[in-house]
Amino acid sequence: MWLWLAACSGEVGEPVFGPSVCDGLLQEDDGGWTDAVYDRDGDGFYDDQNPDCVLAYGLNRLDCDDEDAAVSPAAAEEQCNGTDDDCNADTPDVVDRDDDGSPACEDCDDEDPARMPGGPDECWDLVDNNCTSVVDEGCGPDFNGRYALTETIQYNCAIGLVRIRFDEVSLLWIPPYATMRSEDSAQPGNMDGTIERDGSFEFVRETALSTAASCTEIYTMQGAFDGAGSFTGTFDTNYRGAGCLGCRGNSWDVTGIRISDF
Repeated sequence: MWLWLAACSGEVGEPVFGPSVCDGLLQEDDGGWTDAVYDRDGDGFYDDQNPDCVLAYGLNRLDCDDEDAAVSPAAAEEQCNGTDDDCNADTPDVVDRDDDGSPACEDCDDEDPARMPGGPDECWDLVDNNCTSVVDEGCGPDFNGRYALTETIQYNCAIGLVRIRFDEVSLLWIPPYATMRSEDSAQPGNMDGTIERDGSFEFVRETALSTAASCTEIYTMQGAFDGAGSFTGTFDTNYRGAGCLGCRGNSWDVTGIRISDF
């Protein structure tokens, strides 16, 4: 009898059975467990629009949307959905870590300001710069790679100071710049040039020969690509100056066939 009277008395610390109030105590109208009617979505957090719940529970137990179980202080903030998922106004719904104007939920790399939707796609860097899932979009044929020549280019002069022998070239193209290099031969080495939109190209290297007198070596490869897999061209050597020690101009017509990509 004493227990029943105490339960009905409303004494502090004892259960109170009566009309439901959001107070952390079990009442007969609570809906099955303490203050259940104030946790309508059943996520364990209570309605922050109810003044009694605000008084009875700390901020970490209050629900900013008691109709949605996915929203509560225990939830992770989902980016760019227009919802305060974690009931924390200080947690941003939109994050842009690289400050490029594209939110992280839309940016394919939110750590790199050079990569963003709508940005330019830099050709032949093998990166999806504009976040379209297409690498080097709209750049046309990719000429980067290694090419075998149909003829070995070979010439020696100046008592061995000029020693040319190669049958492969490598091409590095990062528009608008391009470099063609002779493989397995120090001369001519790197020849710098350009590749035009129609596939035509010209590569040139001009350098001084190490002799007692003046001598300038001039190497040129001119031609055009037939698609991305081959080119036809002419390789020319020219020498100017009294110190060239008998070196003379030569010319080779060659076709280059791509044998590997970079």
